[in-house]
Amino acid sequence: MPLVKHTFDIRPAEGETLAGPFSVSGRVAARVLPANVLVTLDGQPLDTAPLGPEGYFRLDVEAAALGVGGHTLEVQAVLAQEVRLSSGPRAVQYLAGGPWARISSLDPGDYVSGRPFLQGEAGWFEEGGEPEGDAKSAARLRAAHRVRLVELSMDNGRSFRKADGKESWRFRLETQELASGTLRLLVRATFENERVAVTRTQLNVDTQAPQVKLLEPSEGGRFNASVQLLGTAGDESGLAEVAVSLREGDKSRY
Repeated sequence: MPLVKHTFDIRPAEGETLAGPFSVSGRVAARVLPANVLVTLDGQPLDTAPLGPEGYFRLDVEAAALGVGGHTLEVQAVLAQEVRLSSGPRAVQYLAGGPWARISSLDPGDYVSGRPFLQGEAGWFEEGGEPEGDAKSAARLRAAHRVRLVELSMDNGRSFRKADGKESWRFRLETQELASGTLRLLVRATFENERVAVTRTQLNVDTQAPQVKLLEPSEGGRFNASVQLLGTAGDESGLAEVAVSLREGDKSRY
């Protein structure tokens, strides 16, 4: 089977340091997309993740899946004629304790409009649970490991806006203030001990309404029992469904 590398855009990045739960996410670039991708850990299958219509995927990985130390993550997809696409291995370091942040809503590549919330969680991972030591030392460590602030950047970290909440946070996206197209987001959680956790995602802002045109029936027509409608609908982002509703009365009353 031919192997084609570097056809993926995936995260975590090469050499990234991780702690706690995290997500393997990215996008597959291929003419015909498979239904899902396989994520491997140290060369062994970890889990599969479904692909969206434009090739985006996300797999949430829990802390228990990795041991402390170095690991390799890889994403693979099998296309037609058994062509295997691979991201190539990404080396990461996993810590016994450290900060983490994760986005739990709005998958990568999702189209957003209106005023949706981006939501997620942040926290401090400690292998084995509670910190060791006497009660006072443990209390000081717990205080140092609390989330102080969660912020979001839409310009690759040049500026940040405060999110609502800490361990559970959310941020309202005002898409009417954003340009249509790709929106790259960076979420940063800052802890009381000044440590920082960062996570990223990419969305698509869609502020253009679909175009709908009714061809039949013509205005003023009369019908018995049933009416057949014919028309066109289109949107540059694709359509999920077209629905028809009938309302009584003259349209001047709407």
